[in-house]
Amino acid sequence: MAKQTSGQASQSQKTSESQKIAKKTAKKMEHVLEQTPKSLLIGTGMTLLGGAMWGMNSTVAKLLMRDYQLDPVWLSCVRALFASLIFLVGSAITTPQKLAGAVKDVKSYPKYLVTTLICVLLVQVSYLMTIDWTNSGTATVL
Repeated sequence: MAKQTSGQASQSQKTSESQKIAKKTAKKMEHVLEQTPKSLLIGTGMTLLGGAMWGMNSTVAKLLMRDYQLDPVWLSCVRALFASLIFLVGSAITTPQKLAGAVKDVKSYPKYLVTTLICVLLVQVSYLMTIDWTNSGTATVL
């Protein structure tokens, strides 16, 4: 048998190590993508509930703005405030370490601010103003 040089031996060792890493990564990905029937049913239910709530949201917003003369900007701010409170409470209960990490990451605060302004001003306020000017169906399509 021919003897392997040290370069060939280290190359085959690197290849076997990379194959082991690839197998571990593949197993992790299989586990991540694996869904049980219960989790699929819960996910489907949540998706349907979200769609139904989105539809009711626009109708209720139109009624509030028409009957109670609420300003779309005020309504958007109140909705964002309550949504953020729900999000923070949910995050504090389910993933407190990630929430604490986000609060401690001061470098990301400008990104948080820009995202907030874009989401609230450009998306929510324009959506509610469109509902106020037209109707909920037209606003959703636009």
